[in-house]
Amino acid sequence: MDSFVHTVVDYIPWLKIMGSLALILVLSSIRLLFNKTIRGKKEVISKSQRIWITRIKNIFWVILFISLIFIWAPQLQTIALSLAAVAVAVVIATKEMILCIVGSFVRVSARPFELGDWVRVDGIVGEVVNSNLFSFEIQEFDRSHGTYEYTGTYHIIPNSKILTTNISNENIFKNMLGLEFCITLPETHLSINELMDALHHIIDEEVQPFKERILKQMKAEKRKTGLALQDSVFLIALETTEFGFTQFWIRVFTPVNMALSVKNNIMSKFMSISLVHDSSKKTFEEYKLYKQNSASKE
Repeated sequence: MDSFVHTVVDYIPWLKIMGSLALILVLSSIRLLFNKTIRGKKEVISKSQRIWITRIKNIFWVILFISLIFIWAPQLQTIALSLAAVAVAVVIATKEMILCIVGSFVRVSARPFELGDWVRVDGIVGEVVNSNLFSFEIQEFDRSHGTYEYTGTYHIIPNSKILTTNISNENIFKNMLGLEFCITLPETHLSINELMDALHHIIDEEVQPFKERILKQMKAEKRKTGLALQDSVFLIALETTEFGFTQFWIRVFTPVNMALSVKNNIMSKFMSISLVHDSSKKTFEEYKLYKQNSASKE
């Protein structure tokens, strides 16, 4: 019995085990030191700090993985033949993990998005706040009202989705939002031309505070992407519903934090014009004069 125990003890590669543990300890200490240096004493870290912490974490795992392979290479060679018999089973069992690792390499090499970008994955829209070898994490937005509002929900998306799902980068909307909505009107005293003029006047009035800023951002995006974006801050298209009502389709580029208020102001002003005209039968020019006089009195 004693000889058997001695044989087992002698067979165990204690030097390699101690070397592996020492390697893990040293690399972990270096990683913690780097993280502490980058983070400092701040409770809330910036985007650049988060990027560097994530990079150091990924580099740590890569170095550890490669180093352990070199340390245990002789033992790995001796069991290579026995592993061949179960290789197919291992691949099948770890298929999802392999896809995640491959997806991670695709994400790093192709760079479809980075930390801090806004992306859409399987209908989920959010900001990328973390990533690792197997997954990335996004903080979800609420798009029910045509705006980007944080819901407080976090989603862990496996990197395999990069290979199997269409991922849209919506980072352009961090600075400006292409807000789209429709206004449907029943029969009204105004003609189509008068309604178009009224709507154009209202939208132009609403976008004046940020018009120059949006145009500069659109020009910068054209130079960056080479895409042919529209040259105006807003577009209006005339349509009809299945019941024959007049419908105006509107697209307005606005700052994200102002999108909901801009939409509400445009709709309320335009609908009030329609109601005023139906009751008083004024022309649109008379209505503008009335609004100017009211503003001057205030």
